[in-house]
Amino acid sequence: MSVRLEPPVAVLSPEEVQTIAEAKRTTLIDYTKNWLKDQPKRTVKVRSDADVFVQINGYSILIQPNVSVQVPEPVAVLLEQGDYI
Repeated sequence: MSVRLEPPVAVLSPEEVQTIAEAKRTTLIDYTKNWLKDQPKRTVKVRSDADVFVQINGYSILIQPNVSVQVPEPVAVLLEQGDYI
């Protein structure tokens, strides 16, 4: 005779779920920041009347218009796709 044991199911409060979600989000943001740091850079000049906000996996970059700045290549690609450069 065999007995099948199910693993215990954890019941989390809404606060615990939010804490876990925030911890994972922070980890993803840190990972993205480090990944972008290692990417090739490109000098770009954004055509806009206002600052341009770029976000990748929760990591945010704010770029001033009409100023030459160096950005990671993936950010430059997004700016091209948005017709900002």
